[in-house]
Amino acid sequence: MQGKVVGLYCNKTKGQVGEPSQVLKMEAGQGVFGDRHKGKGDRQVSITSAEIKDWMDKEEEKGLCFNKFKENITLEGIPLEALKIGDVLEIGQVQLGLTECNKDCHADSCQLPRSKMPCKLIHSEIFAKVITSGEIKLGDIVKLI
Repeated sequence: MQGKVVGLYCNKTKGQVGEPSQVLKMEAGQGVFGDRHKGKGDRQVSITSAEIKDWMDKEEEKGLCFNKFKENITLEGIPLEALKIGDVLEIGQVQLGLTECNKDCHADSCQLPRSKMPCKLIHSEIFAKVITSGEIKLGDIVKLI
């Protein structure tokens, strides 16, 4: 399974849109340099797909998490719903170990479940820990190893 990096973001401040980047520097066991989640347990790096971002942009009914989830890496070509905890992604010189492959649904506070609309985010927000330090660049090939 192989894909490509189509977006990179450093999320410095809570509630703010991530800063687009051409390169992210990763530190093993810590996460993205400059990101507010650096060093925070199993959620050091957040990943989603270009397909999900497009879906969120086009969806008329906005779910609670549409503005809350701020990814570091946007991929295309890898079906995120097929990934599982423990899988390792190799992106450029970096290896990321997947720690969470589904997100919690906040059905009490979200419009989508009340409107009987499916939320694709449940299976398309991935979290990882950095195994191998290095740089990830826009356009890098992503491999499931």
